[in-house]
Amino acid sequence: MQPSTRSLFWVLRISAFLMLLQLLTVAGLAQIKSAVITGTVVDPSGASVPGVTVTVVNQETNVATPTITDDTGSFTVPYLAPGVYTVNVDGSGIGFARYSQTNITLATAQTVQLKIPLKIGETEETISVVSEVAALQTSSATVQNAVNERAVEALPNITHNAFSYAALQAGVVPRGLFGNTMNTTSFGIGIDGRRQASAVGINGGSAFSNDVILDGVSIQGSAWNETAVLPNQDALQEVRTITNNYSAEYGRAMGVVIFTTKGGSNDFHGSSFYRVRNEALNANSFLNNAKAIDRGPFKSHTFGGTFGGRIIRDKAFFFVSYEGLRFHRGYDYLLTVPTADERKGDFSNTYVTASGKAVPIKIYDPFNVTKIGTSSAYQRAQFPTFTDAQGVVRTSPLPDSRLNAFGKALLNAYPMPNRAPDDIYNHNNFFLRGNQEFSKNNINSRVDFHMGAHNLYGSYGFQKGNIHTPRSWGDDNPYYSRIEFVGNQQPDDNYYTTVGDTWTLSPSLIVDARLGVNRIKSDNEADVFENYSYDQFGIPKEIQAINVLPGAPPAFSPGDNLSSLNNGTSLHKRERQTNTDLNASMTWLRGRWTHKLGGTYRVLLSNYIDPDDSMQIQTSTNFTRSNINADGSTTGLTTPDASYNGLGMASILLGAGNLRIAPGYALRLALAQKYYALYTQNDWRATDRLTFNMGLRWDVQPGPTERFNRMSAIDLDGKEPLFGTPGEIVFPGTTTSRRNMWKTEWSDFGPRLGAAYRINDSLVMRGGYGITFVPSNTGFNDGPGFYGAASFTKSVNNAPYGSSPAGVVVGAFNSMAVNQIVPEVGANPEDPRIYGGARRFPIDYQNGYIQQWNFFLEQKLGADWVVSAGYVGSGGRRLQVAYVPINSPQLVDPALLATWRDTYIASDGKTNLSTQQVQNPWQPATGPLTPYGNGNIRNRTISRIETYYGYPLEGDNV
Repeated sequence: MQPSTRSLFWVLRISAFLMLLQLLTVAGLAQIKSAVITGTVVDPSGASVPGVTVTVVNQETNVATPTITDDTGSFTVPYLAPGVYTVNVDGSGIGFARYSQTNITLATAQTVQLKIPLKIGETEETISVVSEVAALQTSSATVQNAVNERAVEALPNITHNAFSYAALQAGVVPRGLFGNTMNTTSFGIGIDGRRQASAVGINGGSAFSNDVILDGVSIQGSAWNETAVLPNQDALQEVRTITNNYSAEYGRAMGVVIFTTKGGSNDFHGSSFYRVRNEALNANSFLNNAKAIDRGPFKSHTFGGTFGGRIIRDKAFFFVSYEGLRFHRGYDYLLTVPTADERKGDFSNTYVTASGKAVPIKIYDPFNVTKIGTSSAYQRAQFPTFTDAQGVVRTSPLPDSRLNAFGKALLNAYPMPNRAPDDIYNHNNFFLRGNQEFSKNNINSRVDFHMGAHNLYGSYGFQKGNIHTPRSWGDDNPYYSRIEFVGNQQPDDNYYTTVGDTWTLSPSLIVDARLGVNRIKSDNEADVFENYSYDQFGIPKEIQAINVLPGAPPAFSPGDNLSSLNNGTSLHKRERQTNTDLNASMTWLRGRWTHKLGGTYRVLLSNYIDPDDSMQIQTSTNFTRSNINADGSTTGLTTPDASYNGLGMASILLGAGNLRIAPGYALRLALAQKYYALYTQNDWRATDRLTFNMGLRWDVQPGPTERFNRMSAIDLDGKEPLFGTPGEIVFPGTTTSRRNMWKTEWSDFGPRLGAAYRINDSLVMRGGYGITFVPSNTGFNDGPGFYGAASFTKSVNNAPYGSSPAGVVVGAFNSMAVNQIVPEVGANPEDPRIYGGARRFPIDYQNGYIQQWNFFLEQKLGADWVVSAGYVGSGGRRLQVAYVPINSPQLVDPALLATWRDTYIASDGKTNLSTQQVQNPWQPATGPLTPYGNGNIRNRTISRIETYYGYPLEGDNV
């Protein structure tokens, strides 16, 4: 759903205000200022020198940060931006020569420890030292590494994905389609594109259990914990990946990926680039060669530039980068459509595989059945057959009088075959090549201002893109048989902005505060047509009236060898997010101690609409199968071979099937997911060689809330009110006073411990242990179907075999005899329609956590090399999984299962007591069935093992 004009107006106002604030304050240093220079000043005898002035100067901007050594001769300068620095020490007032050490390179979150020896000298004398390129990590047990600006410029990155540099680090593994350079998701455009572009796992973690930081604040969305924007490659100063035992400043993550963008300096600098790729140097794909399909067009143009410099010399600076993409490629559809004979009901040349060979299909009548003895099974009447000249038995053409006009219309909505099929099954008898178009415009910008005790900073950027994917059957056909999870239009317009201040209250007390906001506006939509008519398929007006996406063609996939006519499942997705990240900390420098206290507050607000489909026309092979149970199921039944198993095309031509509008997906949920944290990080330089790191972080991740309380969860310890069986469905904020989907954990404390010992000037030993909690209240997919919201919308349920099933289909797929409109049930735990299969979160859902530990030896070799060898380990507890089974054969009494197994063996596999159909104890023996929402519990009979499940009115999983 499009955002309202009012909400868009407020987004623009907020963005304009934040940009104005940047200009008025000339805010700066948008990157996270987390680097530290620390050390000790000593005299020629090795004694500490207190009370001397130490000044750290950024060599590019000349911004100076002074401090004074304490009684132990120690000093610490925190909150430094990445860059190259000079450290000046002025001891001239007490008889020492001035000292200057240049070219000290600092990366994000890096601590450099110095030992500065002063010499007796004249007041005008200066001792100059040039730092070596490589530096040992001597003050922290954090496992981290970085790719710097020079590496970014030198290394090829064909898709310009900034996460590719994070993936270069040890322990970082790409997940999913991350490394694919020829996929629709390869350029990080769209909901799924940004998800795949940021899908990296760190030290065994899952793809979306990390924190992603750009210039000091999180840039993640709440749907998958994916990135909201991808920074421009040419804007990157550094990509740092923290993989193990990080400071208590970081949390809610298995690892941390930190992007730092370039900043302006006193000199003006600019750059531009233009990169071209085309099909001339591309090989044809293996599949195309195998199918005699020529190489498709491929034209990629990537261009952009950067510009930065001073606003006020030595005080105010700016930097801006732009990157654009225009990409066109051939998009091939190789699909299977009905033949001319099949559209008329002639399946005499339609084959399936049986016993390893192709045999003609047999068709059985869904409207003509005979009960098989005293069982609950039914035998269908077979349509007439004939024997050809070769002695092969084939199905005769179905009588015209039996063909459903609307079923014929569905098959005729496919285009005719336009190529010779690959085999006797008519596979791949249709080919179309369309033009898929990509466009993207990215901007990253920042300004910074050094104003006395304040270092103000700010940044702003956006990623605006779109992917147009052609429809599969041609421009004049409204239907779309997707070959990827890709809609026809994927507009993706996302913004971020950051402001903050580092305020030096005194040389020993510093406060840092940052506020970041990102806004996601992203769609993944199949085409919708204003004048599309559902009457052509006979869809009743009553059902059309509750369709949430008028103009979206219904989904239809008959199965068999056929491709889907229209498959828009989850391709009417519209996502809107506003995510806020507030961070504040205070650092207190006390002798050899550095104390840091801070907190984080994140609010992730989202609106999703994600109809499973506007509506579905469903059929299956079971409707024309030889034998079925009374309710149309096939549990416990067998057939001689696959030729008896039915054909979806024949089923729909005979009118057998149903309509469906999925419950819950029509909602536009208004979700809020929050996160709070407090932490303390304490670093103690016990000696000049030994440093201890001690931290503690407290995380709170409340369950999601919905503005109108349209969610449900399950209490596995409670009882449902209908029969008193285990499993109580609760509606947060309605049937409970708590609005969160699950109970909040208040005891998530994560300690961080580490030590670093400098054995000599070129060898360091480090080790550490920590506990971190991973994201637990976000990452549940970008749609309403995962929050127990099904009962809050109207839907269409179906009963092709009627309310008292007897093996016969009671009406055509589009009749109201088969399709029932299910009204909005709401938060009513006594309504049976909320039971039977929906997957819900348990109210005792627990947050996952990771234990991390490491041990390293680091050796410096000359001025330019550092070699590290170590061990990194982690262990996860209570981690997220897709689902946990609560109704499963493995959970049934083992003694009972053993008895059934013995019976099965004794009968040579002819008697399987577990799958035998028995009376459903939660349905009446006769008369209308209770209209449960879903699952086998809707049927008159169920398998025997289902009667032993622990939560019989619930789905199989939570």
